[in-house]
Amino acid sequence: GLSSNDEFTPMQLGKAYALGATANKEDEDAKVEIKRINKAVYERSDEEVNALYDKGRQVSLDYFETIYQMVDTKFDHYFFESEAAPYGKELVLSHPEVFPESEGARVFKGEEYGLHSRVFLNSQGLPTYEAKELALAKLKDDYVRYDYSVISTAKEINEYFKVLLKAMSFVHPELAEKTEHVGHGMVRLSTGKMSSRTGDVIPAKDFIDEIKEAATEKMKESVKSDANEELARDIAIGAIKYATLKGSIYQDTVFNKEQALSFEGASGPYLQYTHARINSVLDKAKEAGVNTEVKAENVPPEAYEVEKTLYRFPEVVESAFEAREPHQVATFITELASSFNSFYANEKIADSSDPYAPYKCLLASAVKQTLANGLWLLAIKAPEKM
Repeated sequence: GLSSNDEFTPMQLGKAYALGATANKEDEDAKVEIKRINKAVYERSDEEVNALYDKGRQVSLDYFETIYQMVDTKFDHYFFESEAAPYGKELVLSHPEVFPESEGARVFKGEEYGLHSRVFLNSQGLPTYEAKELALAKLKDDYVRYDYSVISTAKEINEYFKVLLKAMSFVHPELAEKTEHVGHGMVRLSTGKMSSRTGDVIPAKDFIDEIKEAATEKMKESVKSDANEELARDIAIGAIKYATLKGSIYQDTVFNKEQALSFEGASGPYLQYTHARINSVLDKAKEAGVNTEVKAENVPPEAYEVEKTLYRFPEVVESAFEAREPHQVATFITELASSFNSFYANEKIADSSDPYAPYKCLLASAVKQTLANGLWLLAIKAPEKM
């Protein structure tokens, strides 16, 4: 076991979590001890447990920060369970009509509303995840006075959140009205499902580094170019994010490394390369002296297919937002890139002698900007050069 004097890594924490989860299922003696430790954590009554808990939490937070930086994500504020627990307990105890006592616990009777019952205070009087989640809504609102809150978790707990939001409608109706839960699918590898509870996981940093290394090789192979460290990272992260978001978030995703890193078809690198290619074409057009002061009549009919796709972007974004389906944006920018690449395959753009060249350049610029906007909405970098 680990003591508070030991130096330990995030991977050791992960193994300890998996070991504890298994023991809690299979070993009655361990289950009793885990309950004791859990109570000590909540009450802050055991110095050694406190020290281990605080150190483990910090190691975990520090590791997550490195991952957030790698994937260009940041959080403005953290809410900890230790903050939510006391208020969650108070909330449950102050609403006995909502959470009646049952075998020493406090339970929300979900069956009365076509749902299932959930324990909000266990028989030891400790607040469960449910009670903490109730409290979290109030803590968030106190912190930021939110207009609307979207809680995103794995779809495996969709039913749990239906119960939670119903309970919230009784104790904090004003918050329940502006809170929504979106249950997303899980990312699976070709080897099967990953689970932190069983220890069947690939460390995020190792996974990203593996994709980054593969992206470097793919650049040499597909576009005959070397990728520097930053570009390789942007391509790798773009590949992972697009592969995750190209399908409905409500369904599970199977990550395929070869498909994700392809420079052809529906992939992050394909979109990034199209963006960089357009930038290169526009630079060449500028060097060739193409004048972009275009007149309306100088519009090539071959551009209509690209235009017909381009103008749909605002309505696609609105639809994606309303449906909570980012894959609509991913699908659209893939269609736009494909449409433009077909146009570019048959049309020369950087040609100052072509009367249509100014309009073609403006169209290319509009496509480039729209691709960049769409990639930004998916939190994917749009490189200027590749």
